[in-house]
Amino acid sequence: MSLTQELSRYFEQAVRARGVQYYQANGGIKITFSDPWEVQAVVSGSEDYAVTLTREKHNILGSCECPVAQGMAPCKHLWAVVMAAERDGHLKGEDGWSRLSFTLEEPKDEEEWGDENDWDDELDEDEDDAALAGPVGPLGAGFNSVLSGLKDFINAKSALKPRTLTWKDQLAGLGKEAKDAAVLAGVKSDWPAAREVLYVLDVPSTLSGGQPVIEILYRDRKKDGAWGVPKNKPITRTQLALIHDAHDRQILAYCAGAVQHYGQDGYYSTYSYGHADRANNLPNRVRLNTPLPEMVLPLIFESGRGRLRERSNLSEPHWAVPQWDAGAPWDFRLAVEPTPEGWELRGVLARGEETMSLNEPLVLLGSGFLFTKKLAARVDMHGAFDWIALMRRETRILVPYDQREELLQTLLHYPDLPPLDLPEDYRYEEVNVRPRPLLTIRKPEKMAVGFQPDRLRGVLSFDYEGRVVRSDHAARGFYEAEAKRFILRDRPFETEAQNTLAQNGFKYKLPDFYVREAGWDIAPNRLPKAVRALVALGWHVEAEGKVFRSAGEFKINVQSGIDWFELHGSVNFGETTASLPALLAALHRGESVVKLDDGTFGTLPEEWLNKFGLLMNLGKPQDDHIRFTKSQVAVLDALLAAQPEADYDAAFAAARDRIRTFKGVAAAEQPANFVGELRPYQKKDSAG
Repeated sequence: MSLTQELSRYFEQAVRARGVQYYQANGGIKITFSDPWEVQAVVSGSEDYAVTLTREKHNILGSCECPVAQGMAPCKHLWAVVMAAERDGHLKGEDGWSRLSFTLEEPKDEEEWGDENDWDDELDEDEDDAALAGPVGPLGAGFNSVLSGLKDFINAKSALKPRTLTWKDQLAGLGKEAKDAAVLAGVKSDWPAAREVLYVLDVPSTLSGGQPVIEILYRDRKKDGAWGVPKNKPITRTQLALIHDAHDRQILAYCAGAVQHYGQDGYYSTYSYGHADRANNLPNRVRLNTPLPEMVLPLIFESGRGRLRERSNLSEPHWAVPQWDAGAPWDFRLAVEPTPEGWELRGVLARGEETMSLNEPLVLLGSGFLFTKKLAARVDMHGAFDWIALMRRETRILVPYDQREELLQTLLHYPDLPPLDLPEDYRYEEVNVRPRPLLTIRKPEKMAVGFQPDRLRGVLSFDYEGRVVRSDHAARGFYEAEAKRFILRDRPFETEAQNTLAQNGFKYKLPDFYVREAGWDIAPNRLPKAVRALVALGWHVEAEGKVFRSAGEFKINVQSGIDWFELHGSVNFGETTASLPALLAALHRGESVVKLDDGTFGTLPEEWLNKFGLLMNLGKPQDDHIRFTKSQVAVLDALLAAQPEADYDAAFAAARDRIRTFKGVAAAEQPANFVGELRPYQKKDSAG
């Protein structure tokens, strides 16, 4: 285990959190002496405090000059130095950091604790420490309450006598900023021009997590000119600007936003020095989640400083150095070949005339990269990473000769199938067919009390030349063995059909506590309009066992009687028709569908309903027609004008012509023997 893991139980969470802040602050900790048995440091806060950690067999003895530690409570300064000791590998003694305990050194004499201003500054800054710190030492748990009471006393005294800031106090903040700036300016000497950054792909961690794990190291030249051992100390964000290589600056900037990785066991610690973002440190071990692999991996291996570490215990001389292959991507394919034992199914990587065994790469990433000991390259997986994992594990799959067709049908069923390499006599044709949408609507099966029964649920399917498949089924299509053809599903068309449902008031719902299966919900009062729109688009719609048809050609003709006109008409609904009286009767009942002779239902177009609804009140329905009087010829003429294909007999044509040619009644002069004078309107009346 790590040093912080071993000792964290002796420090309360709030104390550790404050210690992290000190550890992360630039210039906050200065190590003055260190070896496997002791660490001496100065921690700078409101004051500079001397901290010592001494190892005695399996115990770490800690001391700090701050009031909290002098009161026998582990303080934030001690925890900050513990983290620094872990970072630099100190206090390991003879057998590492296992089975360690922690105790505090006895407090100093009372006069050495400092004056009340020291307490006031430290307690203001350490309120959480004093309230939450766990006791370690002979004073026991009661010391917390004593410490809390002492703080109350100091606060009360301060309230009676407000502290006046001196000019030195007022300028202290500026001095600290100047000190920090000087520390940051000094990092130039920490990044020699010849220093080289290495990026190590950790193969075991990458394979276990499925995402590339990169460890960022750097190395310097030794006096003899050879490269020294790579170091895994974090690079600061300030140092990033000083790195000469533009590739490195870009890679490290990307990695700054990656997820920090804490080793093969996935161990996570808030106090890991690799995650010290507030300490201006970049993470030095990262997991590249999408889209970072596409952005970072080519840069790493183009730089020539990408490495592959097959095992965690391999040292730098044994790391592989893959060269970046900027050529066309490798192509993952499934090959079916005859062997003496039967048909063999195996995965291959191909590029032009080149082939590569699927097990040759040390790493194959779902983000589209492969890594061997010699090369790093892109690979087109066709979305079939599960197939790659299967074929790398199984190497090959044997199928008896007499099950060849069943094998092909099974393979083609999978939605993520990569390209197939088949023998000549085993190949098939892929065809595209435009399907017909099928919508089946019914009341959903009630699963629990509380379900709202006023909703209807539709199931969307598609008819591919007699092959029906639900929209939520994953199959790629249908294989016809006799014809040796594979009917591909038209995914863009199916998506557009789903959009059409949404535009007509349907809403897709997943299974829940109330309804067993997924489907498209709609309110009953919105169904008629939606059905009319869908069947008009050529959909097959069935609701509660009723099959709906869209209206086709509308035929209308007028026949003359003795003193009436008969309006005959019908609407074609596929293989059957509906008479005009039946249509008007449905309209009179407030229905927008009419039952047809074959038991199906015809939908009445909304424009037809608006146009012919007036006939209900103007004509008199008969068995197979609507009767109008002679005086209603103008009404019929207006109706037929909207139906250019309408037919009529000669008697109606003559009556219509008389109406059209009628120009009004001319005024007549009054008779000579008429005594008086007629007004103009009276002259028109007398002409009649």
